[in-house]
Formats: sequence, C-alpha cells, structure tokens
Amino acid sequence: MPGERCLAGKMGSCSHQRIIHEHLDSNDDKNWRRAWFYEYFYENPYNFAPYTLAVRTDAAKLIKYPGHDDWTELFDLSTDPYETKNLFADPAHKDLRDQMLAEFDKQEQAVKYQKPAKMDEPKPEEQKRNFGF
Repeated sequence: MPGERCLAGKMGSCSHQRIIHEHLDSNDDKNWRRAWFYEYFYENPYNFAPYTLAVRTDAAKLIKYPGHDDWTELFDLSTDPYETKNLFADPAHKDLRDQMLAEFDKQEQAVKYQKPAKMDEPKPEEQKRNFGF
C-alpha cells in the first residue's frame, strides 16, 4: 500500500515507500525492532511539556518523567489506543507494568541513554505554573 504522499502525487517516484510497505507487510524479518525508546526534553520557550523518557511497543506505552515517579504512565494500546486510562498504579495490570518496566530498562541500556549535559531546565516560576510543583 503506497503512502499518503505517494497517493497524493507529491513524490516523483513511490518505489522507496513501496519497498518499505512491502517489507512491513511481509512481517518475515525476525530482527525487526519490537520496541522503541524515546525522549522529549523541556524546551525554552516551549515550556508546556516536561522532560520525558518512554518506551513503546506495538501493544503498550510506558512514559516516565524523571524526578517525578508518581507521574509515570502506562497505556495498553490494544484496548486504549487514545491513551485515556493510565494503568500504571492499577494492580490488575501488574504483569503489563512489570513487562514494560523491564522493556524500558532493556531499551535504555541498549541505547546507552545519558541525560545530556546541556539541556533547558524550567525556571522555578515556570515549573510551578506549568507543572504544579
């Protein structure tokens, strides 16, 4: 299936996208990544999102806010694709929580994650106004 840009005629040739889609559709690559680790940093002057680290799989997402363990979020994407119900503290989802915490640690180690030495930090007044602490 060609991508949206290909269908809209925005690309001269769609062969590259077609190869990617054929690869994804075949699902025969045993080495294909099953989890994705990502980060988002607080940015001045775009100060509405806190520093985040997360891991996502095809079925779940775990989001951590360094320095704020009580903010940790866990979503079961197979039943809640819009991420409306945080399951992290729900005892009924302990297995999913433990699985995603282990995956987070595995992916964090795999990429040798280190907090950058230079990154924006919120000013105390912005931190209180935007994040409530």
